[in-house]
Amino acid sequence: MGGAAGDRPTAVVCANDLMAIGALDAAFEAGLRVPEDVAIIGIDDIEAASLVRPALTTIRVPAEEIGRTAGRMLQDRIAVGDQTPPRHIVVGHQLVHRQTV
Repeated sequence: MGGAAGDRPTAVVCANDLMAIGALDAAFEAGLRVPEDVAIIGIDDIEAASLVRPALTTIRVPAEEIGRTAGRMLQDRIAVGDQTPPRHIVVGHQLVHRQTV
């Protein structure tokens, strides 16, 4: 990865909240303060994100909306076949700012 030994990140973005909670645990085991030494953010906004200390900053994604949209796209594909044109769909998200950044 490069960089001098002892270099450490100032922030970690995790693929989901469970990984971010693990990163919180690892930071504390390494003697790091969150967010003073390292900021941590997750993605999902699971219930546990608000229960850990410090409470996890996360990005809330609308899983239900994503599922409904994917289902409609699949139905369209089944009805029309492979002739459905590619689509670019943007689903909204929300930053839930808590204590880890």
